[in-house]
Formats: sequence, C-alpha cells, structure tokens
Amino acid sequence: MVYIKVDGENVALAGQVASEQMIKDGYFLADIPDSKYLKWDTATSTVVVDTVAETNAFNEVKQAKIAEIKTAYQNQLKQGYICSNGINMDAEQDKVNLLKNGYDLAVKTNQTTMDIRDYDNVVHTGIALADVDTMLTELGVNISTQLAKKWQLEDQVQAATTQTELDLIVW
Repeated sequence: MVYIKVDGENVALAGQVASEQMIKDGYFLADIPDSKYLKWDTATSTVVVDTVAETNAFNEVKQAKIAEIKTAYQNQLKQGYICSNGINMDAEQDKVNLLKNGYDLAVKTNQTTMDIRDYDNVVHTGIALADVDTMLTELGVNISTQLAKKWQLEDQVQAATTQTELDLIVW
C-alpha cells in the first residue's frame, strides 16, 4: 500500500508514509500493481497498469536492442576477414563487390591473375583468378553467416517478452 494522488488518468506516487499536507492535497492510501506505468481506471476506481504505455516503452527498448545488433553486425564486417590463403580482406559487402567487379573484368579480358589490395592496404600481385574466386566465395559465406546471425538475434529480440530475455541476447 502506498499513498497516491489521482489527476484524471494520471497517478502520482508518494510512498508509504504521508504527511498531513499530502493528505490535504488529496493523497490517499491505495494498493497498486508493480509497474512504472500506472493509470487510474475510472470505471473501477482503482490503479491499474497502463498496458499501452508499458508495451510502447518495451518496444522502444527492443528497437534499441535491434540497433545495437545492427551496429555489432557492421562492426564485425569492418574487422575484415582472413581468407584461407592468408590474405586479410575487407569483409564489408561494398568492398567485396569491388573485388568481384575486378575479378569479373579480369575474366572478361582473359587474364589469369590479378592484383588485389587487402584490408591493410597491402598490394598482392599476381594472384591467380582461381584463388580470387575462392576468396570471393569465402567472403560471401562470411557475409551470409554474419547476416544470418544478425537476423536470428533480431528475431529473438522481437520474440522477447521480458527485459531479462532481452538482456540475454548478445552478439
């Protein structure tokens, strides 16, 4: 039981001890639900949980968690990826697309090797097109794997019904 004051649908909480002034100001002792989102139900003359406000607040927390996951996904790709031939490559989609475009051009112009610039801006010369093709496959698998992880975590966020469940979702 706590002292509350009702103003329309708004409920002001004062705690368990009331002063004479608070009682004069219209505070009264009431049993309230355990929630930060309370409102006065005029039909029942009781304090109830404002489920709309509670749901909206939780949805905002979910959106913040999804933004956190998107940032973690982008940061993961920005760290680069070490291909099986030992070359550390940019792993972001646009950078992989640049490598793919260079590979396609080399194939169309009947080249057998190409030069590439890695994540650390080191130029590697004379890389066999078969090796570049393998690198593109590995980079594509890496992007797909990270994207699948991102989607899985976002689905978990959407399915979460409590803050505790959200807190357990980490990249």
